Amino acid sequence: MAKVFLTLNSWARAKNNPSSIKLLESNNIPYEKAGTTIYLISKESNKSSVDIISREYNKPYSKFCMQLSDSALGSIYMGEDILEKKLLSILYKVFSDTLYFKFTLSCNNDVENKTAKIIFNAKTKSYDFEIETDQE
Repeated sequence: MAKVFLTLNSWARAKNNPSSIKLLESNNIPYEKAGTTIYLISKESNKSSVDIISREYNKPYSKFCMQLSDSALGSIYMGEDILEKKLLSILYKVFSDTLYFKFTLSCNNDVENKTAKIIFNAKTKSYDFEIETDQE
C-alpha cells in the first residue's frame, strides 16, 4: 500500500477556558494552549502547517489529522475514516466559526488540494463539512 502524505493548515482557535479544555481532553481532541488562546491541533498548524504520513503515528495529533482529512471526502484517503458527528459538534462548540482547514494530499504522482470548514447546518440541525476542491 502506497504512503499518503498530508499537509494540513488549521485556522481553528478559541479563547482558553477550563470548560473548553475539559471538553477537548475528554474527547481526545488535540490542542495546544498558548497564553489566552487554544489552537486546534497545534499552534504550528495555525501559523504554517503540519505534515502527516499515513500509518505513521509519531505525533500526538497524527490520527486526528488523518480523520479530519478523510472527513473532507477527497479521492485520496489517509485510511482512518471520518470524524464522528459528535466530534464535529464538540469542535464547533469550542471553536465556532474558525474551523477552516486546507489539505494537500499526495500519493505517488497524484495530488489533491481541498479547503473545508465545519459549519452548523440550520436546515438539518447538524454539523457538517463544507468542502471545496481547489483547482490547480
